[in-house]
Amino acid sequence: MAGGRLVKTRQFSSPHYIGDPVNTIHIFNTLRAEEIFLLDIRATVEGRDPDYGLLAQQARFVSVPFGYGGGIRTLDQVRRVLAAGCEKVVVNSAATDPAFVTAAARLTGSQAIVVSVDVRRDPDGMARPYVRSGSHALNESATTFARRMVDAGAGELLLHSIDRDGSMQGYDVPLVQEVATAVSVPVIAVGGARTRDDLAAVIKQGGAQAAAAGALFFYQKATNRNVLVNYPELHIRRSLMR
Repeated sequence: MAGGRLVKTRQFSSPHYIGDPVNTIHIFNTLRAEEIFLLDIRATVEGRDPDYGLLAQQARFVSVPFGYGGGIRTLDQVRRVLAAGCEKVVVNSAATDPAFVTAAARLTGSQAIVVSVDVRRDPDGMARPYVRSGSHALNESATTFARRMVDAGAGELLLHSIDRDGSMQGYDVPLVQEVATAVSVPVIAVGGARTRDDLAAVIKQGGAQAAAAGALFFYQKATNRNVLVNYPELHIRRSLMR
């Protein structure tokens, strides 16, 4: 989300308008997505609080676990996001202070605290974490950062490949595999899904607990990015379980 509108980015830039967030989330809920995250990609860089009224409105339509991220920097904000009806709070920039993650986990329980590990590969191939909407690199590897977040109390990691974001070229499976084998909490892979087979591959080969996607669910196909909010047929779940 940016400016109250639902958008899809490519490599965390060039936001493409998708539609109204309330209506779109209602569609995903009706189509039985198993979990929904709404991320306000401008809240932190603009220094804004979460839109608690919008979150409360969204939560009324959602019968599946619903998480929010964007602009989270205080424990009071964590409380208010959960009070608005969200089950999970996603933090990224604030996680550069592990003490904040620890305090939030103690306040709510680890199951409600998700750290978004946004990753871009250096020219030499090193996967490095980024914060502030992918604009600021941290001086450590993505795996080291992920371990620190789990040690601090994160109950789940949203592992987002900036390089693959919106590309529809498939997940960075080696990255997912490296992080998933290094931590003891569920890893949700994000960034690059083009087909249902990609969803299965990042779980079976990458070791992710779950596969998330944006472009795959928003566009008709990779070569024709007309907006068509959709969701894979239910048999994808059966193929993932086999």
